[in-house]
Amino acid sequence: MNTEFKQLYKFSTDLSKSFFNKTQKKSFKRWIHHYLPKKLSKGISTISHGLENGVALLYILEGIEKQSICEYNTNPKSKKKKIQNLQLVLEHCRSKSIPVQITFEDILCNRIEKIMPFIFKIMIYSAVRNLSVKEDLDFSLIVLEWCKNKAQAYNLKMVSFQESFKDGRLFSALLYNETKGLVNHSSLSPVKLNFFILQLFFFLRSLFRFYI
Repeated sequence: MNTEFKQLYKFSTDLSKSFFNKTQKKSFKRWIHHYLPKKLSKGISTISHGLENGVALLYILEGIEKQSICEYNTNPKSKKKKIQNLQLVLEHCRSKSIPVQITFEDILCNRIEKIMPFIFKIMIYSAVRNLSVKEDLDFSLIVLEWCKNKAQAYNLKMVSFQESFKDGRLFSALLYNETKGLVNHSSLSPVKLNFFILQLFFFLRSLFRFYI
């Protein structure tokens, strides 16, 4: 690989990472606000700030479940009470078989690299929870079933995580279906779109590295 190509690749990758991170954070923030009352939404300035007391996350989980899930402190002031709320969040996620590779300390300390994958898994759970699938299916198989259902609308076949995302077509279909205007695909150049899909692939692969 010559120096010129390395520089071009680095520039393109950095550009795509910047675009992906900006779009991803915008998408996550909008999704979070969808479940929160206005008063609580104002406290969520970024993905990594505003979730540390557990209240917003519990609101989101209750919104997804459409019912109260537990008793919790709605205005925790002390660190101890915040931790108690966060532990309730993680316990509920585990009870619903949502993969949890995050600790309450990660959320309390606003560790964005841990928080975003966690939020993404909750988003996936929200999207697939009403699918008619067997109760004993693990999380990755439920996601696979969800992808299959979405792919059918675009005459695409979802066979496996390893095989079905290689040419980018299924990713494009899922992006088009799920972003709801957050990503303007028609305005992206082929280079930007390809790198966007590439970055999304590596992000998803990192999320499901224990399952695929």
